Amino acid sequence: MAEATLYLMTTQTTEEMNKMEYKVQVIIKPLDVIANPEGKAIERALSALSFTQANKVRVGKVVNFSISADTAEAAQKITEEICQKLLVNPVMEYSEILISQEAG
Repeated sequence: MAEATLYLMTTQTTEEMNKMEYKVQVIIKPLDVIANPEGKAIERALSALSFTQANKVRVGKVVNFSISADTAEAAQKITEEICQKLLVNPVMEYSEILISQEAG
């Protein structure tokens, strides 16, 4: 019986295949000096529901995605650039970036 050879066709370069996948979470919060009406509405609703222990409610947003990069530091740098160019309005918001290596 003749042996068959299987060739895998890919559009990825060797460099791209050697990159690690990182899980990224960007937490975007309003600056303390910016009014947060959604947070105030939630705070009032919590009080009305007798959850008086909760206070100083601020509402932001969370963005999750994956990044292919050589190192966690490179993934951090790419994410910071994404935040600066697209995700975060520095006049009104600030961000926290969490990066972890994806299992795989």
